Amino acid sequence: MFMPQFDGYASIGERAPLASLADEIWSAIAYCGFAEDLELSVVESAGVFFLEGKAPNQAVADRILQVGRRCAGPIVLSRISIG
Repeated sequence: MFMPQFDGYASIGERAPLASLADEIWSAIAYCGFAEDLELSVVESAGVFFLEGKAPNQAVADRILQVGRRCAGPIVLSRISIG
């Protein structure tokens, strides 16, 4: 299950673009074809997006990060654990 999450620090004007980008990242990962059964979330903090959750191996974690970075570039970082 995927769920975008946001911290409480963005103002109303900043929040909409960040929420939209988090949704785009989340959707791209959800429909990429290799992450359907994984529990992952996209968490935004201070304009940086963190991918959190668990992947079965490093190759899958790397592919998920690549998909996220195609949407938003280097402001997407991984906190995905392996196991």
